[in-house]
Amino acid sequence: VCSWGGYTFIINLIPMHVLLCIVTGRYSHRLYIAYAPLVVLGTLLAALVPVVGFNAVMTSEHFASFLVFIILHVVALVYHIKGILSPQMFKVAVTLVVSIGLAVCCAVAAVLVALVASSPTKGWSGRSLSLLDPTYASKYIPIIASVSEHQPPTWPSYFMDINVLAFLVPAGIIACFSPLSDASSFVVL
Repeated sequence: VCSWGGYTFIINLIPMHVLLCIVTGRYSHRLYIAYAPLVVLGTLLAALVPVVGFNAVMTSEHFASFLVFIILHVVALVYHIKGILSPQMFKVAVTLVVSIGLAVCCAVAAVLVALVASSPTKGWSGRSLSLLDPTYASKYIPIIASVSEHQPPTWPSYFMDINVLAFLVPAGIIACFSPLSDASSFVVL
């Protein structure tokens, strides 16, 4: 966070990986133990940086990690309760919890939408807005537009940089999928 402002892309890539593992049925206690402390400690440490401050909790850029954090806890709770209750009681409990959970989620989503909508940039930083709209930085934030790293490269520059290896890219992508594991799914993302 202190040395690189693009930390928000990484802090959103990791929740995408965790969500992919949950959706594909690869949830494990190792995933929980790795991700839960990362979100808590990462957010606390990011909030200690003066430039970031309380924005580590209030900007939309961090909402993905918090949402996946909540989803991960719900999944862990479901696995724990499934081991305790009988299958019939588990079905009743799931029906009750889903009904109440949807109402609570709708209320929380409404509050978040209201908070984000009241923000002048809708909760997004200039860095993220320039990723979504490449012309945003040149219009509104000239300091971001002046940094050459933020300019999109031309296609010939890719081929000049990697030369013959450009033909091996399809083989590399296929190799990422061949032993599909948690690590290879992170590489694919």
